[in-house]
Amino acid sequence: MTMNDNENHHSSSSSNENCETDKYLDLILIDIKRAAKEHKIHCVKKSLNDKDLKYVAITYRRGEVKPVTIDTQCGYTATITGFALDDFYNLCNKMTKETDLKDIDYVWVDAICVDRSNSNGEEEQYYYEMTTLQQSMISSIYDQAQFIVAVPDLFLTYLKCNPVNEMILSYCTKELSLYIYHLLHGNRQQLVELDAHWLASCVKSGHSNHSTTATAAAAAAAHDLTRQQQQKISERKESILRVVQFLTDLMVNWSSRVWKINIYQMAKRQQQQQHREKLKYWFIQLEKCTFTVNGECGNDNNCMLTFFQFFFNDFNPSVSTSSIDHKDEKGTDLTTLSMTLYQDFQRKIDHQLNQQTFFDMMLRSKTSLNKNRFKAILPLSDYKHLQANVDDWHITSLTSVKLKLFEFMHTKDKLDLLYLSKPSPCQSFAMLPTFATLFYCSSSSPRMPQQQQQQQQQSLNFDVAASHDVIQYLPPSNDGADVRHQLKLHPKAYYTCASTAAYQETINEYKTIYQGVVCDDAQQQQHSIVCIPRYTRAWMKANFDLHDPMPYGMQLFLLGDFISNRWICIEPLTKRSVAQDPDWIHHHTEDELTVSPFILY
Repeated sequence: MTMNDNENHHSSSSSNENCETDKYLDLILIDIKRAAKEHKIHCVKKSLNDKDLKYVAITYRRGEVKPVTIDTQCGYTATITGFALDDFYNLCNKMTKETDLKDIDYVWVDAICVDRSNSNGEEEQYYYEMTTLQQSMISSIYDQAQFIVAVPDLFLTYLKCNPVNEMILSYCTKELSLYIYHLLHGNRQQLVELDAHWLASCVKSGHSNHSTTATAAAAAAAHDLTRQQQQKISERKESILRVVQFLTDLMVNWSSRVWKINIYQMAKRQQQQQHREKLKYWFIQLEKCTFTVNGECGNDNNCMLTFFQFFFNDFNPSVSTSSIDHKDEKGTDLTTLSMTLYQDFQRKIDHQLNQQTFFDMMLRSKTSLNKNRFKAILPLSDYKHLQANVDDWHITSLTSVKLKLFEFMHTKDKLDLLYLSKPSPCQSFAMLPTFATLFYCSSSSPRMPQQQQQQQQQSLNFDVAASHDVIQYLPPSNDGADVRHQLKLHPKAYYTCASTAAYQETINEYKTIYQGVVCDDAQQQQHSIVCIPRYTRAWMKANFDLHDPMPYGMQLFLLGDFISNRWICIEPLTKRSVAQDPDWIHHHTEDELTVSPFILY
């Protein structure tokens, strides 16, 4: 598939536009079986309009390896730097043995199947430079693939360059490969058998080492054997734990990148629409995982295996709690640990792929180009109609991302962004605007039934149905009258702190900042501390006790003064609800006609 930008693409001529569109319908694919058997890249050109075309689309984490240039014989050369070809050939070999993929002839991977002649080869820069049409075509490629396979360790050769990974990779690629395969599948029975086989070999080895022990020392030898066994078991437990954690980190790293989020969210949407699981994942470091049909390990050409499947539904690993908490006569401590690790792994992956909110994907994802946050995530949201405007927004930093979100989002989303942001531990609070320079903290609240969610929204401390904007972002004025970003906030009620003695140290710190960055005459003003709860006093009292800490995002604390109506966001002064605290005085804004919306800087 050719992805070159050219002047004709931007031409207003409809004929040129149609020609450009036709060009993108050419799809470059790689012959899987030839790559697996011959260790050669053989590319073929197909049409994306071919409804009978079946192929696998790969998504992976890039590394940095020695560049290799390939002539695709399709009009361009591909330079590969993100993974080693031997690792790719290994993947192709496994696909020819995978139960669902073995009959599919072609695979698509962007590093080879996309012409990047006019790009510097960097993935982020490449996606940054793509036009809307090109991004749409990439989406179509993943959308029409028979399966999407995520390979978080396709850059295995690069991982091996780090000595820290050497021991873990050795365990995973050799000693524990088969074991980890069954662990990640949740195959308890196979783990029981493997553990029993390993323990038997451990005992046999121990007896062999003590075969010449004198009769007089038999008891001591037996004690030593048990101690050696326990040491080996502890070492094996530690090895299994480290390998699973390593694979978990790889999976989280892959799934945290903005364009990977775009891809697996696409797979999620397709599963919901077509009721067909499409996303698989695999770790190529599991080199020794080849199985015959009856599940035994083998090396012949008839060996089969199954990649790991992700189901975009409620978290429900195929293992009962009782099978984890209680080992039976066939189980061991090793098996119990492994099944616990299986659930932990599944829970972590489920959180990454299935429970991310719009803000999680937009603000907690990884990217070296903040503009790509909008390019990758907007198409997944209610704001997809704005994606064509991203190039005009001049996004340069995470702060500019937040300011743009405050500009176009719905009222509820703006409130969520404001209340779910908190100071970073290493943050300087002299940064303006304080409402947009806070670190976004994902809500850790559990999922609630729909009825409870509706009741909670009806208890907001903001009249979202009001004719006026309860939260409104004001950019710096063009005439230079005010060069600061502002956020107007109009709650139904708020609290003022009657006794600030306990918070004086924090207040003094923020007073200095307030005087320096908000207004020059701040020293002449009376500073106030204000708390604006996210929900009404009745709801807060009903759900939180005075002495119980609340989840983050329930209260917003401000420092400022009512005369100039200038406020800055400060760190929470208490984790408890102020609704029942006698040191905090409740005020209704409708009872105070002179109170304007709070203006945050």
